[in-house]
Amino acid sequence: MRGMMSDILEVSPTTMYIKKQRLLTPGPTPLYPPALHAMMASDMHHRTADFIQVYRACLADLKEVMGTANDVLMFASSGTGALDASVSNLFSKGDKVIVCVAGKFGERWADIAKAYGLDATLITVPYGQAVAPEQVEAALKAQPATKGVFVQSSESSHRRRAQRGSHGPHHRPHRRHLRRRFHHRPRQPCPSISTPGASTS
Repeated sequence: MRGMMSDILEVSPTTMYIKKQRLLTPGPTPLYPPALHAMMASDMHHRTADFIQVYRACLADLKEVMGTANDVLMFASSGTGALDASVSNLFSKGDKVIVCVAGKFGERWADIAKAYGLDATLITVPYGQAVAPEQVEAALKAQPATKGVFVQSSESSHRRRAQRGSHGPHHRPHRRHLRRRFHHRPRQPCPSISTPGASTS
């Protein structure tokens, strides 16, 4: 704890202040001072009432941030852990999927899909561009047995935001089949292995 505080705080005979630290994975992202202060506190056991209260508050705040009344999930992993868990829990070897690739994290979706033996159709555009909804629509028409579409909400390797809201109407005709397939699918344990992403179905 003392070592961590010395990294965060600078102390002189007359003043003590917090360094302006930045996260660079990706970034630069300023670190919220109250969050730094919270990390200085003692650890909270995950079965205590205090932790449960904090956890529920975090889930409620995440719903507000994401603009949803539906359930949200928190992963004790880096972003790739969430990508891996979505592929390994919702798909089986040989399933047809569409992967939107516009940068490093789209490439990671493709790598994970390949590692799990999915039959992936890649929609690839140059770095700095976004996959257009019309490209997804064309791919869905060409691959009617598609079980899912992978797209990240923002490709932070080059700061390009995907037109994810515009993809929805093109997925809608396929959703009845997708929901029917996944409704009775037994869940496997989620691996906790690393960047923001979303699986749309």
